[in-house]
Parts: sequence; C-alpha cells; structure tokens
Amino acid sequence: MKKGLRGVAFMMALVLALCCTVSALGEGQKYQIEENTGDNQKNYPYKVVTESAVLYLGKEDIELLGEEAFYDGMYKLLENMDRDFAEAREVMKGFLKDEVAPISIYTDFIGRAEEAQFYSGYYYGPEKGIRLFHNWEQGASILLHEYTHYLTYGCATVEVTAGAWGECIAEYVSKIACRNYTARAWHYGLMEEEKTVFAANGWVDEEGYPDYRVYYHGVAWMFGQPFAIDTRYLAVCDNMMTMTKEQQEHPMLNSISDLEGGCFIEFLLEHYGKDLVFTHLNIDGKGIRETYGKSFEELFTEWKQENEKRCEEWGITALANGK
Repeated sequence: MKKGLRGVAFMMALVLALCCTVSALGEGQKYQIEENTGDNQKNYPYKVVTESAVLYLGKEDIELLGEEAFYDGMYKLLENMDRDFAEAREVMKGFLKDEVAPISIYTDFIGRAEEAQFYSGYYYGPEKGIRLFHNWEQGASILLHEYTHYLTYGCATVEVTAGAWGECIAEYVSKIACRNYTARAWHYGLMEEEKTVFAANGWVDEEGYPDYRVYYHGVAWMFGQPFAIDTRYLAVCDNMMTMTKEQQEHPMLNSISDLEGGCFIEFLLEHYGKDLVFTHLNIDGKGIRETYGKSFEELFTEWKQENEKRCEEWGITALANGK
C-alpha cells in the first residue's frame, strides 16, 4: 500500500473507532469526541472533551499500543475520571476558586518528555496540563495525584508550597480521601499475590476490590521499621532517598516518603481540622511549631504511634512479623 493510502486508512480507522465510543462509556458522562484543530493537531489529531478535562490522543501512542488496546484503555479511564476529579474538588471545597477550568491531559506513551524516565505522569502547570506516560494503567495510577497538583497549584485560594506540602496533600487526596475509582479499575497496580493476601485478610471493599487505604497505611508503617533501613524510596521532596536510622528516629518533613506524607496530612486533619491545615500548607519548621504548638518531629511521632495501632487492629503488623 502506498504511504499516502496507509495514512488515509489509519485516519479512517481512527474515526470509526472514535465514533463507537458512546456505548463503551458509563452513563452520566458528559463528553464529546472531536477532531483537534489546535496547534498541536499533528501529534494529537483527536481529543475527548469531558466535564473536567480535555484528553488529547497522541497519534504515535495509538500506533504504539495498537488501536484496540489504546481505545480499550481510554474507555476504562474515562469511565471514572470525572467522578474522581469531582470528588477531589469536593475534598478541597472552600479552598478553591469558584470556577475550576477543565485540565488538559495528554497521552505520551512513547516518552517524548524527559520526565517519562522517572514518572507515570506529570503535571506541568495550568497551561501545559498533565501528561500520562507508558500506558493507560500507569497513567491511571497517578492521574488523580497530578490532578490534585492542578487544584492546589492552579486553582486554590490558599498558598501551597511546591515540594513537601504539595506532595503530601496530593497523596492524601488521591490515596486516602478519595476512593480513586480510576486506579481502582486496575486494582491499584497491585500484583496477583498481593491481591490474594488482601482477599484472605478481608482487606477489600464492598465489590471485592483491594482496600488501598489498608495497603497505604501498612506500607507507611513499614517505613518506620528496622527492616526498612537502606530501602530506596521516593520522598515528598520529589527525590529518591535511602531510609536511614537517623531519618526514622529524627524525621524531617522533606525526607519522609510519599506514603507517610499522605497519612501525616490525614493525621493533621483529624486532630486540627481542615480550616487550619489547608491554610498552612506553606510553612517551614518554625511555622509548624507556631501553627500546631509542636515540632514536626513531635507531630510525626504521634502520627506513627496512631498508625501503628491502626495497623495492629488490621492485622498488618502481625502479618509483617510472620505471626
């Protein structure tokens, strides 16, 4: 087949696939699929418009995955995306601008962006939006986290410092406060043996999916145990670090793990309330003591104690200790 005809055939197949999406999406979704006439139409010939976002479909990403796999993954993500985004906005209600504009989301499964080497997705700012890397499953695992960055950095009426506080709140919203149905559809990326353990211990929701909050608090607890020393982890400062005894005994905010950060925000909200916590997501060590009357280390130690009790009640500590 001539090169020109191959291009025409590809575009015709793409149009036919897009025209068949209506029956594949859940009821209540407000969306439309249309040709992209913007400046980026060469790389992103089509877009899907939903209530909360504009999803740009990469031509090379479709070719990479194959049309069937690409569109199956897209439908799966769209089924829950707007619901998750609305739930995140509800968590942040009272601290967002009156109008939250739809966010632009781009597929980048072929890895054009440098960040694709390190992340499953990345928020670049209100103008450039969010990019999803590798495939739909990995993109789904991080999408609500990145959308929370959009809310806190681009739509909030309070100041949220990029780095530690920004990562902590994004983890809390996407992994604890919200069910995160988009990631749930892929079982939160858990391996088969992990899902088996969850089912055996009753750590599942009403539909049999893993209760990710159990996993999240459990792994956060593990970071404070002796066996976690020398473990590599992603810290809230957005750098890979190695767990040390010093960090466990005298933690610093910038050096805690993402999972510990999300749980720590939950702890602060439970004890001090949303009005105080959400208006002080830009403070340093001195500001923490002035705001909460305690140092970060004191607060974090209190959280660790509470989280350990929770993990004991769930049976996580016994399981980790081979009992």
